[in-house]
Amino acid sequence: MTTTLPASSMIIPIPGNRSRPPLPICPRWTDIFLVRLCGSAFLLLALCCCPEQAASAACSSFADLVRNGGVGVVDRHGTFRGCALDTPFIPASILKISTALVALQVLGPDFRFRTELYLDSAGNLTIRGVGDPMLVSEEVDLIVRELRARGVRRVRSIAIDPSAFALETDVPGRGDSANPYDAAVGPVAVNFNTVPLLVGKGFVRSAEPQTPTLPLMQEMGRGLKPGRYRLNICNTSLPPHQVMARYTAELFRAVFLRNNIACGSRWLIRPVPAGRVPFHVHLASADLERVCAAMLRYSNNY
Repeated sequence: MTTTLPASSMIIPIPGNRSRPPLPICPRWTDIFLVRLCGSAFLLLALCCCPEQAASAACSSFADLVRNGGVGVVDRHGTFRGCALDTPFIPASILKISTALVALQVLGPDFRFRTELYLDSAGNLTIRGVGDPMLVSEEVDLIVRELRARGVRRVRSIAIDPSAFALETDVPGRGDSANPYDAAVGPVAVNFNTVPLLVGKGFVRSAEPQTPTLPLMQEMGRGLKPGRYRLNICNTSLPPHQVMARYTAELFRAVFLRNNIACGSRWLIRPVPAGRVPFHVHLASADLERVCAAMLRYSNNY
């Protein structure tokens, strides 16, 4: 059976415990669908998982998309097609949908996270973020190039200001493993608080060209068997905010040096003094719409 969708529709699979179907999104009607779906999502939390066979039979017309899950397709007039809409499934990553909905409605799809950089007359740099989840190595390189374009040639020390978040407890559901999906969140965090490692006989180095090899990587790779790894940096006995600050400072320092900017090795955790004006404000390359799309597609839980 062939199903034709109207141009104004979108289709997002409702995940079961094993399905990994594609995720095409039409942002224009995302809110309509998410409101309907989020109502179901909260209901799903109180229910148990149903047999896969029943779900598969109900979604026979969407067999190429769903093996164990449900599908809802809507347009401006309401439900266009759907199957297993009221079937209970293990929620898994479905809670990301409500998170995306709130973010898009409160902040707007064009919102961009900002990273503030403060530089004093002695060359001491303070980095204050507000939770940019896409502060990856490539973005750090952009920031460093922007600072160089503004005349920065020397950085004496790097301070990290994590005061934008005031989490009283750890995020519920985060485990203590070295897996990337258990990485802690923070206001200033790079590369999803994970390190890419390539371990061989007698060496440990970064597993990706855009990320320099850092002292933290050398420590985390010590004793590992040869292979490629992506590890959660917070899987240590140290407080997560301390490890996050170290990783961020080490990465910025390495990228400074790569861009021919002298940089000292001293780093610390320190809030920006009241009344200070940023030397530079970097707006993230990805707007919130792109961030949400990436969050919904990948299961790193960051």
